[in-house]
Amino acid sequence: MWLKIIFINLLYMTFSSKIINNNLFYKLYKNKKYKNSLEQIILYIAKTLDTNYESIINIIKKNKSDSTIYNNLYHQYWSKYSKDTTTNTVSSNNNYITSRAIKNANKIKSIIPKNINLYNRDVFVDIGCGDGSITSELSKIYGFKKTIGVDVENWFDTYTNKDKNIELIITDGKTINIKDHSVDVILCNHVLHHIENLDDMLDELARIIKKDGILIIKEHNCYYKELAYVIDIYHALYELVYRKKQNDKFIKNYYSNYLSDKELYAKLKKRNFEIINYVYDGGLLANYYGIYKQPFFSARARVSSETSGPKTKQ
Repeated sequence: MWLKIIFINLLYMTFSSKIINNNLFYKLYKNKKYKNSLEQIILYIAKTLDTNYESIINIIKKNKSDSTIYNNLYHQYWSKYSKDTTTNTVSSNNNYITSRAIKNANKIKSIIPKNINLYNRDVFVDIGCGDGSITSELSKIYGFKKTIGVDVENWFDTYTNKDKNIELIITDGKTINIKDHSVDVILCNHVLHHIENLDDMLDELARIIKKDGILIIKEHNCYYKELAYVIDIYHALYELVYRKKQNDKFIKNYYSNYLSDKELYAKLKKRNFEIINYVYDGGLLANYYGIYKQPFFSARARVSSETSGPKTKQ
């Protein structure tokens, strides 16, 4: 939940946010080229609302405004689940959060090359740690001696199973209060696209990581602009529909800038990161994992043809 603070014009008491003011649903609906993407989103929404495809598409046809669509979906969702104590809703159930965190941590473990040993390393840092659930599970797997979560504010209280062994560092999105070359493993799990000052943050990652340190990144391979619409809609669904108390900060402060895997890798190479594994996870959101390493020496070693760089989907 890496949210960039935006100063609002107090004189007019208004704000704008592309997440609700860009009519993303309608843009996808009107463009036949991206009909499949919209259909997959609608099928997902219909499943969570336990309704049919046509009822959701009719809402989009009638409303160009994203905010109206989200509010309509919100009321449908919570009219169904607010009185049902036997159903695990998508957002605020701790068992759901924990199970999702375990699944994500195990996925990350599965893509670490066998010749890379992360067990019992000294310092692990999770950039954009959010509620700390994934941070905690990954730390349990590898037994890191020290675990640090970094975010723009404290989200730990949103998760009742919070890990008291995680040290939280608040960042301004540009700098991290950690010593040079002191971190063994860094995780950036779906966070880099929310950082407005990305180049500054990548400089910080290169500064704090040890030589021979490991950087783990999960991101969206955003190789066409309409994919950004799809990803933004998914972000908004979880904050404005599936959350019982709609997140006003999300509406005001939301920022996203999606890159393709090749664009991000070019930035990392400038900071001397070598790619050692790349896994395209696919799906509607075009997820991928990249495992990167800071070499002991400044000259880059040869990388095998299998991991010579990301392969952008055409």
